[in-house]
Amino acid sequence: MDVRMIQKIKADLSLQIVTAVLLAAFIFIPVGSTSLAQNDIILWLSTNIFALGGSLFMNGLKMLIIPLVIGGLLTGIVGMSDLGKMKNLALGTIGLYLMTTIIALAGALGLSLLFDSLIGFGQVMQLPESGAVAVKETGGLAAMFANVIPENIIVALVENNMLGVIFFVVMFGIAAVQVSEETRLAVSDAANKFNDIILRLTVMIMKFAPFGIFCLMANTFIKNGVQTLLPLIGYVAVLLTMLLLHCFITYGAIVKFVGGLNPVIFFSKMREIWLFGFSTGSSSATIPVTMETAEKRMGVKPSSASFTIPLGATINMDGTACMQGAATIFVASIYGIDLTMAALLTVVVTATMASIGTAGVRGAGIVMLSMVFHQVGLPIEGIALLLAVDPILDMIRTAVNLTGDTAVTVAVAKRNNMLDEDVFNTPLDVLQAKEAEADAKIANTRQAHA
Repeated sequence: MDVRMIQKIKADLSLQIVTAVLLAAFIFIPVGSTSLAQNDIILWLSTNIFALGGSLFMNGLKMLIIPLVIGGLLTGIVGMSDLGKMKNLALGTIGLYLMTTIIALAGALGLSLLFDSLIGFGQVMQLPESGAVAVKETGGLAAMFANVIPENIIVALVENNMLGVIFFVVMFGIAAVQVSEETRLAVSDAANKFNDIILRLTVMIMKFAPFGIFCLMANTFIKNGVQTLLPLIGYVAVLLTMLLLHCFITYGAIVKFVGGLNPVIFFSKMREIWLFGFSTGSSSATIPVTMETAEKRMGVKPSSASFTIPLGATINMDGTACMQGAATIFVASIYGIDLTMAALLTVVVTATMASIGTAGVRGAGIVMLSMVFHQVGLPIEGIALLLAVDPILDMIRTAVNLTGDTAVTVAVAKRNNMLDEDVFNTPLDVLQAKEAEADAKIANTRQAHA
């Protein structure tokens, strides 16, 4: 899918979603806070229009969960054609990306649980009518691991056993890569085409997001009034704190202890990547800027950067992982649901594996969150509340993802002797002056030949 189109879709949709949330709040918070909430007309609208509209939208998201996971995972795995040729670089890069995703998820879960125990998000929502039976008994750790390898993949698909589906798709992708290059290319081509269709379908369904979210939020405000919004303050505070900690502590540690480089110098050269990523909200759209910064200002060899950065844009979704961890605890808390340790571990495993190949299209992250909620039995309707603050947080998450792409690229390049430390340690203003001087020489040469 064209990057410019993705940017336009994300920008337009963000504005429409914010408008829908504000409009629903402006109209229905006063209604939910007064006796008007019991008015016959309001009750009819809530039951027959808003509940139906919201349910149709959420069903559309649920419909995409398994196809998006299958397409994304297969595309990501069978597309790694250089794994054999660049074994050390590839394994180190993939290992670090997955490790940071696990840290992001575990950290967000832990920080959210700490906040909930000390301050509390507060139970302000009632489970939907189907919610009482939707909350899954996850069992212990043994039960969770027993679900990883399904007896029957068709049954796993029908029952939405995401751990089983993910395991099967991962093993299928690995087997396809090992059979032959011809088979890998055939599967890769089919997976890419299938994934393109599913992404197009995701975009089509997300066009109805403003209407669906308006219905969901209107129904929520009618039932709960202004108290619905208050827990969001805690959610935003927890998520922003986790994003900042992960960005500067986790990635700083990778640069320092894995790469043996100065993290202060690293972060001083990230400004352009951050600004571009924050404005576009897309890791894929920022790849050219990320690669140029890594190569020209951090000294990474092009052969290394050309592999690790595009790979990171595909499988490194640490910002989204932070959101999924915080959102899981937040929604569980506001609905008064207690999650077991097995359920929390399920969140980490499911979200980490699903991050491979997750597309940079608005809606894909929401579908992945729907998958996580479904796996541990949380009401998917809770996502509507999160979307009220998601557009701004999405841009910050993208900046965190890009920091991870660059930090892993630099650290892995250094360990594989593919980084020029002199360039890395040279101050940014000096490098920019040299770039300007080189550009001036090229311009003068062109004028002389003209």
